[in-house]
Amino acid sequence: MTTRRLFAVLLGTMAALDVAVVPVRIADVSSFGRLVISPAEGPVLYAVWKLRHGHPLYEWPMTPPFTLTVYNFLFYRTYASALQSLHVPDAAMPVAGRFITLTWALAGAACQFAAARRLFRSSRPPALLVASLAVIT
Repeated sequence: MTTRRLFAVLLGTMAALDVAVVPVRIADVSSFGRLVISPAEGPVLYAVWKLRHGHPLYEWPMTPPFTLTVYNFLFYRTYASALQSLHVPDAAMPVAGRFITLTWALAGAACQFAAARRLFRSSRPPALLVASLAVIT
C-alpha cells in the first residue's frame, strides 16, 4: 500500500469516526446539556451572561469574584448577540451555545472544503479526500 493510499484510508477512517460521533454528541447535549457543564465553560458562560445583561465584560482579575476572561472580546460579543437574537433564556445558554459552536464548526468545514477544492483544482483529488480533510481539521 502506498503512502498516499494509506493517508487517504486513515483520513477517511478519521472522518467516518467524526461523522459517527456528532449524532452521539448532539443527543448527549440535548439530553444532559443542562446538567453537565465542563469546568472550562463556566467562566465563558459567565462572561457571555454579563454581556447579555449589560455588565462590563472585563473585570479586575485580582478582586472577587476572581473572574478571568481568556478569549477575545469579539468571541463573547458574537455569542451574546447570537443568543440574544435567538431569544435564548439564561438557563438554556449552555446547550444553545454548544449548538452555535457546532454551527460555526460546520461553516468552517464547508469553507475549508471549498478552499481545498479550489486550491487543488489542477491535481483533482477525490472529493471524499477533500471532505475528510475539512471535517477532521
